[in-house]
Amino acid sequence: MSQELVIIEHNNQRVMLTAQIAEFYEAAPARINENFSRNKKNFILGEDYFFLEGKELKQFKSDYPAICEVVNRAPHLYLWTEYGALMHAKSLQSDRALEVFRELRKAYFVVQQAKQKHQEQRHLPQFSFRYEERNYCNRERRFFGYFPALKLIDDICSQFKEDVVLFSDTSSPDISIGIELSKWVKEQSFYDVSLVKKRDLVVYVKNGYEVKRECAFYPLAWYASIWNWAATIYFPEKFPKYIAGKHKGILRVEDPQQRKRITERVNYFADGE
Repeated sequence: MSQELVIIEHNNQRVMLTAQIAEFYEAAPARINENFSRNKKNFILGEDYFFLEGKELKQFKSDYPAICEVVNRAPHLYLWTEYGALMHAKSLQSDRALEVFRELRKAYFVVQQAKQKHQEQRHLPQFSFRYEERNYCNRERRFFGYFPALKLIDDICSQFKEDVVLFSDTSSPDISIGIELSKWVKEQSFYDVSLVKKRDLVVYVKNGYEVKRECAFYPLAWYASIWNWAATIYFPEKFPKYIAGKHKGILRVEDPQQRKRITERVNYFADGE
């Protein structure tokens, strides 16, 4: 990559200015802004971009005085994440832009991801059940809709005295709930495929290595309906069977007392405690 890119970080990840995106993709800043305005509904705040104004913008200018000339006296500022940079490259419908993005990803974004991964590995809790690892690795990106089971299981786990559910190594309860939820949601009248957003998130962790897959994010407006489904259908009817079953010949929850404790807590949860 011939251009020199000033490193900018926000919210613990590398980002780019609109001017930088335009320069690297060989497009006018105005076109980048126009594409964003036209496709804004497809961009997710906090995932694809950050919007700075007021005190937050003032702090940013203080942290990066060298680029204040670029920022100038703008009353607000957009910062683009790796996902945002990719979406801009696609919106330009230019082979050159996509080629440049691949270079940016290897030389700019992935370097920061490796740094973050190293930092996270030092603190990665040694849980034997994988959903906790996924929850931990996605803690800053997660919101309701990423395997909604993570939110629901967390709520149940927080009510256990031990604050943990001891599933075997081979069990992935969040995936079980996610599959059942996906089936149910698609049968509902409010389901609209255009409202379901997809992003790559950590779905598996092994020896500190993160494997990402495309995961669905459901609109927050569906939250109440999904929560009701979990409380009245999944947990009372299906979850007890899941924890009492086996996967690859191994009991998902080996301790009978633990199974009983989980079932009791699920019943309390389903009853609305």
